[in-house]
Amino acid sequence: MGTQLMPSSPLERARIDLFNELFSSLITAPSISLLRNMGDEEAERKAREELENGLRALDTFLLKNGSAQGGDYFLGGQFSMAEVMTGPFILRRMVTHAEFCDFDFREVCERHGLKRMLAWMEAVSQRPSLVETIPSDEELFDGTRSMMQMLKGVSK
Repeated sequence: MGTQLMPSSPLERARIDLFNELFSSLITAPSISLLRNMGDEEAERKAREELENGLRALDTFLLKNGSAQGGDYFLGGQFSMAEVMTGPFILRRMVTHAEFCDFDFREVCERHGLKRMLAWMEAVSQRPSLVETIPSDEELFDGTRSMMQMLKGVSK
C-alpha cells in the first residue's frame, strides 16, 4: 500500500481541504491574473501585489495550521493531498513565472521572510512523485504561451 494521502482525523482532513481552497484563491488565481495582464502595467502591478500577499497569507496559514514535525510538508513529515493538489501547480509556476513574468517565488519568500512557505516549496520541489510530473521547460513555456493567448480572449 502507498502513502496515505488523507489523515484519519476529521480536523486534519479539514485543514487539508482549507489549505487547498486557500491555495487556489491566494496563489492560483493571482498567478493566472499575472499571466493574463502582462503588458498592462497597472493590472500587472496589482496581480504581483496580490500574489505576494497570497504567499504571505499562505505562509501564515502554514505556520498556524500546518505541522513542522518531521518535515516541511503541510502535515510536517507526511506527504498528503495538500501537496498532491497544489505541488504540481507551484512547481510549474515557479518555472513559468520566472520566464514570462520576472516573478521568482523563492526570492519573494526570502525577501518577505516567509520561511515556512519557502520550506514547503523546497519540500515539494524534492518530492520525486511530483517532480516526475513536470514537463520539460520548453513544454512548459509552449503551454504557457498557449494559455496566455487563450487568456487574452477572456474578459477581465
